[in-house]
Amino acid sequence: SVGTASVSISSGDQMRRMLFGVIVLVVVISGFAGGAAASTPPSDPGAGGLYEGGYGNASEPYQIANWTQLNNTRKNLDANFTLINDLNESTAGYDSVANETANGGNGFESIGDSGALGGPGTPFSGTFNGSRNTVDHLYINRPNTEDIGLFGYSNGTIEDIGIKNANVTGGKETGGLLGQNDNGIVNNSYATGNITGGGVGVGGLVGTSGWGGTVKNSYATANVSGDDRKVGGLVGYNAATLKNSYATGNVSGNASLVGGLVGDNAGSLENSYTTGNVSGFSDVGGLVGENTGTVSSSYWDVNTTNQSSSAEGTGLTTDQLKADDSLTGFDFTNTWAVVDNSTNVSYPYLQGNVQQPAPGLADASTIASDEADSISGVTTDSPTADDTSATGNYTVRLDKSVQANVTLNLTGSNLTASNI
Repeated sequence: SVGTASVSISSGDQMRRMLFGVIVLVVVISGFAGGAAASTPPSDPGAGGLYEGGYGNASEPYQIANWTQLNNTRKNLDANFTLINDLNESTAGYDSVANETANGGNGFESIGDSGALGGPGTPFSGTFNGSRNTVDHLYINRPNTEDIGLFGYSNGTIEDIGIKNANVTGGKETGGLLGQNDNGIVNNSYATGNITGGGVGVGGLVGTSGWGGTVKNSYATANVSGDDRKVGGLVGYNAATLKNSYATGNVSGNASLVGGLVGDNAGSLENSYTTGNVSGFSDVGGLVGENTGTVSSSYWDVNTTNQSSSAEGTGLTTDQLKADDSLTGFDFTNTWAVVDNSTNVSYPYLQGNVQQPAPGLADASTIASDEADSISGVTTDSPTADDTSATGNYTVRLDKSVQANVTLNLTGSNLTASNI
């Protein structure tokens, strides 16, 4: 009986060892299989044909080559994208998603929204790198809709993209590139064209830039008009960080809080300027309409904006703002540059986001007669060779750092100057 018992114990032990070995083998094989799956990229680049290629991650972003693929961005709002070429009226998909007849005449549907109309918010939370390409002739006609722009609502990163010849009409929070920036980043971007908004927060580039967000190294030449408060050439309402940027388009508001750069600033504004004509009902400023934030080293052109005051900032004449590579706070080594030679002068432009031609590019020999008229209120049409007599007060640029108000008297062929 002892021998029989010994054999029985040995057999049980052997069975347990065999079972343990099988379990270990299964675990090891599963581990290898799992590791292989994790290290192998998806076998379906471009998300099944939604995009030109890529996998939507940081190292291999989805590639966008036409309007249809751009429109499909809304299907992967948290992914990474790159625009691999310019988009314009002749690019595939334009008639379907972005022209005047697309979507029942409403044009392009903005990417991402805040859920302001009662639905769940669906912000763009990924990254969109335009690779310095442009989106040309964007058309949006949605006057009763909030969060309007190429992107409607974003807490992601949008950079290195140009919006050209845009025709954008929206309601509250409307911009050429982005309607509402909520803790996101807009960098190295620009917008041109015409932007119209029927609600609060309308800007040439961004309608509203909220707490925690950043807009930097960007510009807008778009003309901006708004029917409600907080209308600005670059940003309508800024409660974020705004720096190293400028606006040159005309700005008009039918209510209060209208500014050449920002309509209402409650954030941080630095190292920026504006030059476009500004008009509004009340609280109108060359740089900002109202300021409850901080403003430093930022300027407006008192001549071209037709505004002698601003809620904050420093007003300069055209000659003072052009060809000046010593503006306080501006880094002309790494960030800004100006055209200043014997032929032409310009306002400052961004080295990493170059506008062509440079903003305000003009003949360096031009007498700034309009400037004298704006400041002193006198008639200052420049005398011509056909005049037999012309007397007036003129502002003359002597060199890039010296200017003087002079009285010119042209009688026959004799020109005299006094009050220098």
